[in-house]
Amino acid sequence: MRKCEVCGNEYWGVFEVRTAGGGVHLFDSFECAITKLAPVCEHCG
Repeated sequence: MRKCEVCGNEYWGVFEVRTAGGGVHLFDSFECAITKLAPVCEHCG
């Protein structure tokens, strides 16, 4: 089984997200993907 790079959960349903820059990331949920990949607002932090 593969492991989510944010929470460390080992799960059969882990999915890959490939970025425009060529990066490949593994996540078990959209929440983990958003936590890792979403930009951070300069104003809100």
